[in-house]
Amino acid sequence: MSRWEHEDLGDLDINELDYETDYINEQGGLGTEDSHCAKALTNENDGTIRYYVLCGDTRLYNPNTMTKREKQKIIWKMKKVSLTVYDLYTRYLRTRTKGLLLNAERRM
Repeated sequence: MSRWEHEDLGDLDINELDYETDYINEQGGLGTEDSHCAKALTNENDGTIRYYVLCGDTRLYNPNTMTKREKQKIIWKMKKVSLTVYDLYTRYLRTRTKGLLLNAERRM
């Protein structure tokens, strides 16, 4: 158990409503909160952007070649990545060019 696990964070003035979220679906278009494999969180106060992609153990989520069984077997989590990885991954989703996915995985 961490020291800060039960501390009261109410004084930090963190408001989730200050973020705008853009979701990307499996085809590289705009997605929804329920079906997405990448997202960008934009802080409306200072303009900073955080990028997230769907990752398994060490691999990026690949909706084009994975079977349904593989997709269910691996535990998928959103991982924070750099703009370069996010850009390569979303371009891969739109174009299905395997080299973009490989480059994104290498830069993680």
